[in-house]
Amino acid sequence: SVSVWRGKQTYDRGQQARAASGEIFSHTLARSVNIFLGLSVKAVETMAREAEVSPSLDVEQLQPLVTRFAAQNQSTYISMYIIGIDGKEIADYFPSGVDESDQLVGIGIDLKDRSYVQRVLAEHKTVVSETVIGRSTKRPVVVIAAPIFDAHGEVSAIAAGSLNLDALAGLAAQATAQESLRPIVVDKNGVVVVHHDPDLIAALTNFGN
Repeated sequence: SVSVWRGKQTYDRGQQARAASGEIFSHTLARSVNIFLGLSVKAVETMAREAEVSPSLDVEQLQPLVTRFAAQNQSTYISMYIIGIDGKEIADYFPSGVDESDQLVGIGIDLKDRSYVQRVLAEHKTVVSETVIGRSTKRPVVVIAAPIFDAHGEVSAIAAGSLNLDALAGLAAQATAQESLRPIVVDKNGVVVVHHDPDLIAALTNFGN
């Protein structure tokens, strides 16, 4: 019976150590995700401020701006784009595109039904979307969208970027490099965005239900 008791003590200590390790990992990963999102928001908001220099929303000026930001942030964003007040993309860039038809594939796509577009127009502030299937990418994305203001302080367009969820998975992989843990990251609604089973991500599986 002594050996059983000692064995249980060892098992309990192991369980406690694993639980503590998991909690530390969760906090570390949460901090990393928050930093990642903060930098991602800053990139879109900076693009929005620079777009305001072109008050007429001249596409010939906006497209080089979007191309530059998308190229600079291609490890974070699948694409970056500008949405007109009517909800249609007027400039965009996909850095991974093999030619211009791939790189500018989103221009003209209507996004006015997207909640992040509606919220930016209504709230006049930066929005981080729920996980959605991208109209251009056909894959799960989280969109960060920020208002572009005209000289009167009204929203004249929206700067946006579709986050590369593989970059989030990379953060999780780094955090678990020394741990026998499998990270899971969900969005604000409980939809999984990082998981070892890609089918769950593709299906927008909700872990909050």
